[in-house]
Amino acid sequence: MLIISWNVAGWSSTSKAIREDFGSIACFLQRTQADIICLQEVKGSWAKLEADPSGMGASDGGGALAVDGWESFWAFSGKAQRGFNGVATFVRKGLTWWCDSRPFTEEELNDEGRVIVTCHSAFVVVNTYVVNGRNGRRMAFKMRFMASLKTLLIQLREQTGKAIILLGDLNQTYRAEDACWSLRRLSLPALRELARVSQAAGEDKKEAWAQQFPWLPLPTLQRLEAFIAEQASLMILAEDANAGLSGTNKAVSVDSGALLDVVKDGDEDGGNGSVGGNLALTLLAQRIRQREEQRKRSRGAGPLATLGELCDAGLQSLSVDSLLRRQPLTHNREIFALTRYCGLPPHADVSVQFMKGLLEELRLCDTFLVTSPRATQERGREEEAQTAMLCPYTCWDQSRNRRQRNEGTRIDYILIDEALLPALVPCRMTENNAGPPMPSVDEAKASSAAGSEAAPAFFDEFDGRSAILGVRRATAAGLYPAAPFDGSGLPPLNVEAREVQFRGLPSTGLFVTPPQYSDHCGVCACFDGIALAVRPGKVEERHRCQYRPPVGLHAFFVKRARGGDAAGLTEAATAVSTATGGEEGTKPQVRRLEAKREEAVQAIEISDDSS
Repeated sequence: MLIISWNVAGWSSTSKAIREDFGSIACFLQRTQADIICLQEVKGSWAKLEADPSGMGASDGGGALAVDGWESFWAFSGKAQRGFNGVATFVRKGLTWWCDSRPFTEEELNDEGRVIVTCHSAFVVVNTYVVNGRNGRRMAFKMRFMASLKTLLIQLREQTGKAIILLGDLNQTYRAEDACWSLRRLSLPALRELARVSQAAGEDKKEAWAQQFPWLPLPTLQRLEAFIAEQASLMILAEDANAGLSGTNKAVSVDSGALLDVVKDGDEDGGNGSVGGNLALTLLAQRIRQREEQRKRSRGAGPLATLGELCDAGLQSLSVDSLLRRQPLTHNREIFALTRYCGLPPHADVSVQFMKGLLEELRLCDTFLVTSPRATQERGREEEAQTAMLCPYTCWDQSRNRRQRNEGTRIDYILIDEALLPALVPCRMTENNAGPPMPSVDEAKASSAAGSEAAPAFFDEFDGRSAILGVRRATAAGLYPAAPFDGSGLPPLNVEAREVQFRGLPSTGLFVTPPQYSDHCGVCACFDGIALAVRPGKVEERHRCQYRPPVGLHAFFVKRARGGDAAGLTEAATAVSTATGGEEGTKPQVRRLEAKREEAVQAIEISDDSS
């Protein structure tokens, strides 16, 4: 059994592209070999779905009333969100027992259209599109949403007695490895502690330092400490000039999102890309301004602020991207080395800690990190928690062609109950995870680079084998080309590019869909030994969520018949058509024929479900 989760960035446009490439949505879904496919950011509304189900991707059009062989369940945002957000779950016909599109107790959260719950015989699936913090503007709402989501998972587990699967675009990372090194944050307190240790290293301890930090020599660390303190000071000055930080006590938006997570009155502001304007930071900004003016007058080169002053004022981290330079490349290599020791996930600390707590308290497992059968028996062992690959990202900024360099983040997850671990097929280096096979010449170069002194294992993510394989995987070895800068958009996929996304499936790991479909690729989890039972009757809708094709005589005429039932249905349809053209006295006959048709249709549906 295979489950796929995928942020489609607008299912209408994505499904249109899929139909152009594969003829129908049904064909595409069948090619994935999945049983359940969960989509996020579908965008739309019930009005649009009912008016144009084909345009919304709920059917294939051309007489098809739905996606053949599948049932779909939808949740849309209210008018306040203008049709953004939205999630949908496609499940093979007959495998869903009940569904709910408004599972929260707070109506405001339900109106966001961010969760759809489907219950199956072996587990309950919670498909979610978590709130984006929007540089701190919605962080409080995001944390309230996550807290309610956690409560919902606990309730579903208790009420159903079934295992829980939480999946979707969680809009956050919780490990530094879940983001390209250039998109991570650099912890200033960690850097301060590293500098303190280095200063305490006398002549007798320098050799020990070199052994412990071979790629971060003491002179390099001292130079980087001064450079980072200078850059942070200049950022504070820029905000002082742009937003009037001096003399105020307000939160200040930071230019280019460079400053992150500033402590405000002892508490985390939680704003990714914003600064809490506490008194200490305001006073520091004034001192920096005075020192800058003094430095101009004396033409000196003294520091604007020390690393200790910045930390004492509450500055917690800087984005690594704000510290990089195009030249010289050795500078970026040194920043990478520092990031290995002081790097943080790119998202706010408050959400990172919540995510870690969610996994630990609810005993959920990140399927992407289960890489060997032994991990299913010995949860938590460090050697088993290593992912099958480095640089395994699921989202890229396509406006800057960052997918071509694999500069992305892993914010899409499938988290499962521990009870499902024995059935999970571990994440392995199948083609969807390792990328297309590398030509022998390139393989030799990558192996040589990985073992050379110029690119030791420490720098594997920077310019080693993992970096090379990551780019090949993200771009399908060049089959997914970059977007031109003339505004013409991404070129259409050729035949090989359309097919490469299915290679390696079914398996646990990535579903590397092309950038023409979305700025995200999918994630998947494969299970062995789980067979979902067919429900005995209709789906129970606790709130409206299932797309139901129009029912009537016209729907009957396009109903797909199978085997010996086809003749009976054709005969009944002809009789109904004849009867409806008659006089008033024929209505009882029409009703009898309609009842006969319904019995035949139900017989076909049962046949479809059991096939």
